[in-house]
Amino acid sequence: MNATCKWNYDSVEGRFVDDLYAEFGVPDLALKLPKPIFPVGAPIERLSARAAAHLGLANRPVLAEGGIDAHIGMVAADTMAPGELLMIGGTSTVQLFQLPEGSPVDGFWGPYPHALVDDHWLVEAGQVSAGSVLSWLSRDMFGLDESGLNRLWKEAAALPVGGAGVLALDYFMGNRTPYRDPLLRGAFLGLSLGHDRAALYRAAVEAVALASANVLRRMAELGVVCRRVVSSGGYVKNPLWLRATVDAMGLPIEILPEVNLTIVGAAACAATAAGFAPDLFAAAKTVAQPATVLDPDPRAHESYLELLSEYREATELLTPLMHRLAERQLKSEPHV
Repeated sequence: MNATCKWNYDSVEGRFVDDLYAEFGVPDLALKLPKPIFPVGAPIERLSARAAAHLGLANRPVLAEGGIDAHIGMVAADTMAPGELLMIGGTSTVQLFQLPEGSPVDGFWGPYPHALVDDHWLVEAGQVSAGSVLSWLSRDMFGLDESGLNRLWKEAAALPVGGAGVLALDYFMGNRTPYRDPLLRGAFLGLSLGHDRAALYRAAVEAVALASANVLRRMAELGVVCRRVVSSGGYVKNPLWLRATVDAMGLPIEILPEVNLTIVGAAACAATAAGFAPDLFAAAKTVAQPATVLDPDPRAHESYLELLSEYREATELLTPLMHRLAERQLKSEPHV
């Protein structure tokens, strides 16, 4: 249910949380929210005759309840079972999984009961800045066009993991998971006059990959099992970033073809509502796409484990300073 994630609807008790709305200063919010609440993939009612005529339809199809874009991407990727993780990489990165029962997941968003399917608790993680870090560096800072970017990829790929001697932190827009800290900031550590663009870019790629690995590490600390990772998104077009992510996470990753998971997931919801599938689990099996499996390099993963320890150490040590710098920046920005 979208209402569970966006409106704090209590899907366990089946009610709106008036006391919470009152604390937010909108005690009458529940009166303004649509009712009733439908599960994802449920039939709602037939399209009105007026709407059908407006759309040029000869019939009146049944409207189906959809879902939040990335959430119904889990249906398209067939990653709804506990132990499965969907990761979508792009400008930012989102990681999604479900739990068989509610349990604390400090550092994550959720768990949201019955948010996608009944009797499962959905959890969401994410990296605020991922591909945006690499674009900022290569295009805004270095001023590279596509051909220049391809050369940079090759030069950076020739460097071994951590071999540039530069450690980067990817918090250029704060951190969503696992620190949930908007005042963290990006950094490059270990710079010398001997470093070049390839070294900086390599460090930035490693930082974004380490951030994904850090999400996985936090899951393990919470006792959340991850036995399968399925992934898609624009980052599959960047071979250096993709390889770094696989090696840093240390798990085989199933790469889906270039399809819009939200659209495919919406089709699965419609098929369930129309009765072509008994539930979303069955619909997910029907729409699942063939994937290419990328295995991690064991030696590279060992190097990333060492880098992850340094990444986490640097984050802990620099957090007070980053907070002070971020607050200084916020104070100096003009108020609109």
